[in-house]
Amino acid sequence: GEEFKEVLASSAHAEKIKVISLMDKFGVKDVSDFHMQCLENGEDFTFKLSMAEIEAEALPPKPNTSEVEAFAEPLLINAEELEIPEYPFHVFPEDVRQFIQKQADAMNTYPEWLATSLLAFTGGTVGKNVYLQVTDTWKVYGGIWGILVGDPSTGKSPAINAIKQFVDVLQSEAFEEFYKDKETYKRQLEDYRNTKKNDKETYSLAEPIEPRVRHYLSTNPTIESIAPMLESSAGITNSPDEIMTFLSFDQYKSGKGSEKTEYMTMYDSKPLKVDRKNSDSIRVETPVVSVIGGIQPDVLIKEKWLWERADGFIDRILWSYPSYEIYKVFKPNIHVELEVMQSLFRGLSFDQVIDLPIKLTLSAEALDAYGKWYSDKASEERRLKAVNKSDPMLSVLSKAEEQTLSIALDLHMYKYFLDGEGTEVSAETLQGAIAVMGYHIANARKVRAVTGGIRAQSHTNRIAEVIGEEWVTKTELHKEFNNNLKSGVLDESLEQLLLDKVIEEEKVHTPGAPQHRYRKLTKESELEV
Repeated sequence: GEEFKEVLASSAHAEKIKVISLMDKFGVKDVSDFHMQCLENGEDFTFKLSMAEIEAEALPPKPNTSEVEAFAEPLLINAEELEIPEYPFHVFPEDVRQFIQKQADAMNTYPEWLATSLLAFTGGTVGKNVYLQVTDTWKVYGGIWGILVGDPSTGKSPAINAIKQFVDVLQSEAFEEFYKDKETYKRQLEDYRNTKKNDKETYSLAEPIEPRVRHYLSTNPTIESIAPMLESSAGITNSPDEIMTFLSFDQYKSGKGSEKTEYMTMYDSKPLKVDRKNSDSIRVETPVVSVIGGIQPDVLIKEKWLWERADGFIDRILWSYPSYEIYKVFKPNIHVELEVMQSLFRGLSFDQVIDLPIKLTLSAEALDAYGKWYSDKASEERRLKAVNKSDPMLSVLSKAEEQTLSIALDLHMYKYFLDGEGTEVSAETLQGAIAVMGYHIANARKVRAVTGGIRAQSHTNRIAEVIGEEWVTKTELHKEFNNNLKSGVLDESLEQLLLDKVIEEEKVHTPGAPQHRYRKLTKESELEV
């Protein structure tokens, strides 16, 4: 805060700037506490704040420029120094919380991973059957993308499977029902054809419709696989054996593939149209797909290209990367109750419910809570932009607006079935969703710090690192970044590096347009120039 105050002073168009520290002046942390303090003491809030403003000393309008620039280029973030809040398990009903804690304890894994997996499978199981109407034009569904980060043998897959087992039961039952319906369909179709053949003139009954199985799960993340499933399903949770198959969409297609784009369409639950070569096109009006998987930090570090493509795909992920270590102990006597959770997932499937979809709304208090959090988030975004306009956390915060509401929908579903709550999402549930989102935002920062996704270098500095003493063209630079850099970003960075005399440029005349080449400006090359 003190450092940001200096940045603010250097960038604001004002003759003088005053900053009042409520903690130093009044011993409170924020304005709401200060307001409450004034009410309790019978003091006028506005008058007291105005007096504090008069007494405060003005900051120098233009602090030392070099200090401001130094702060604007932050050091490489050390992941060990990041404060990760504890997961807010209190947001879950008692029965769900007990299951998470006991199951994690029995398997020697992290309860945070079970909680993240639970939200993902909840969103995929509920699917389009329930939506949260935030404004007249804004609907939110419960699908989320979650990834568990941890070393080998730390229990990522067991944590996912501990929740997946309940959806596996639903999927098995769906196939059993489908096979029965298929046999009935075959008999009806045979009767239909025989009757129609013998009575062509007067027969008017419609041909029986072939049954389709409802899908809950998929391990194949391709759109060709997912789209047909969504036609007959409310939603799907995609849990691939290797989450890199999901993360590396279009990696080897020079940025021209469509899988990633279509997944981002499904993330927003917008209409999806898939054209197939050997069969009919598919259109899914409201696709809802959750994703859950695990990955090792070493794998993320090797795949640094993930952080270079600024398309927002990676920023849609809710990361869980626990900072503490679990010591494995054999615990044969822990009894984990499964019936409540299986019953919960039967309810979440809405299998026998006819009047769908169900519309949820935010209570007046929940709307106020969301509005306050939204304002706080906007302030944090302004702070980040003042320091570094390219801070990757800006995109994470932007995606958090809808993710928080999706989490609120999923949390409300537990209360809907276990506690008998209605269709209005309470402020308590919304605050719980905000707390969960805070945990995942902190983990997103940690993942980027560990893997090099949050760096001191801006795009400009990273490009400067790539350019060596040998001449290199723009095409070659694009290849170095796996074609993930936008042309405008590359042009601006090269222009800045030329102005700063970090690199030099050479124009080579070729058939057609001249070609521009670049290399690092050394003392020897500067003498040549």
